[in-house]
Amino acid sequence: MPVYFGLPIKCQEAFRIFDIDIELIKSDLIERKKIHPRYMGGWEFAIELNKHFEQCKKKVRLYSTDKGQFILGYVMKEVADVYNNFINMDELVILLAKLKSQFGEEMLDLNADLSNVTLEYMEGNNKNPHVVNFPTPYVISFNG
Repeated sequence: MPVYFGLPIKCQEAFRIFDIDIELIKSDLIERKKIHPRYMGGWEFAIELNKHFEQCKKKVRLYSTDKGQFILGYVMKEVADVYNNFINMDELVILLAKLKSQFGEEMLDLNADLSNVTLEYMEGNNKNPHVVNFPTPYVISFNG
C-alpha cells in the first residue's frame, strides 16, 4: 500500500503548475509513439513529465493513483513497507520535515506556480473543485 507525500491533482494541473504545454506533449506522443488521442491515458503524460523532472535532477514525481487522480510528490517508502520496516513517531516527524523541505526547494527550483492549486479527490466532485493557495503537501494512502 503506497503512502504518498505531495499534492493530489489532475495530470493537467501538474502541467499547468510547471507551465508546460500539455498539447505540445500530446502532439509529440501522437507523432513519436503513434498513439491515437482516444487511447492516450494520463499516465503517458505523467511519464513525460517525470522525464522532465529526471533531466532537471529532481526527485519529485507525478504518480498515478486511480480515476484521474495523480500525486505530485514522493512515495514514503519508509511508511509503506509494513512487512519489513517499522517507523516510530520521532522518525516519522523527521521524515515529514525533510520531505516538506525537499518539496519546497524543488518547487522553487522548478518555478512551480502553486498560487492556486486545484486538488483532485478520488472520484471527487468536479462541480465544486477544491482550490487551495500555496498548499502544504498532504499525506495520502492509496489502496490500489
